[in-house]
Amino acid sequence: MYKLVYLTSAWVQPVNETLLPKLRAVLDDINAQKHEQKLIELLKIHRISDGDSTSDVIGQRLEPVTFRSLCKQLQVTKLPACVLLDATGQALTQESLQHLEDQREIDAALTCLADSRLSC
Repeated sequence: MYKLVYLTSAWVQPVNETLLPKLRAVLDDINAQKHEQKLIELLKIHRISDGDSTSDVIGQRLEPVTFRSLCKQLQVTKLPACVLLDATGQALTQESLQHLEDQREIDAALTCLADSRLSC
């Protein structure tokens, strides 16, 4: 299972109100194709700021120092941001996504080859 981490803060709330419902709809469509379990889970991480009145925020709330440290670790420089994490909590990069795609193509080719040998 993967986690899509959505990093945000109160100062981008108008963007959150537009983006989050669309993001949830896309993830619901993806997860609907995997009936046995969710493939991607959404985790919203919200930076707490002085005078933050967003007590209704669903998700994880972090103090500014902790939030900044997490953003640095995930190489996030602008909010809001999405980062896809694998089952071990490692962020997937463009290279790792390409590797997964290549591996899937190799697995499909090997399966096809094995199937063709069985029919010979």
